[in-house]
Amino acid sequence: MRKKLLSGSFWLIMAIHLVVFTSIGLFTVKGWRLLIVFLSGLAGLLLAWWLLNLYAQRHPQIQWLATFLAFLRKR
Repeated sequence: MRKKLLSGSFWLIMAIHLVVFTSIGLFTVKGWRLLIVFLSGLAGLLLAWWLLNLYAQRHPQIQWLATFLAFLRKR
């Protein structure tokens, strides 16, 4: 339940940022730049998270990485 709540709140916050940056971008050039930076950062973070999980699954001998990722998932 807690994980579901945090995951839902994360996506809600991301949606709010997307709406705010898009609405700012409608009126200013800097807003579109902020939207692109935000989406690039979000895509980079999700890619890094996915790659770390993939690496931890394929190399189970590196226990500290799997433990660290499990700790982050619980927060």
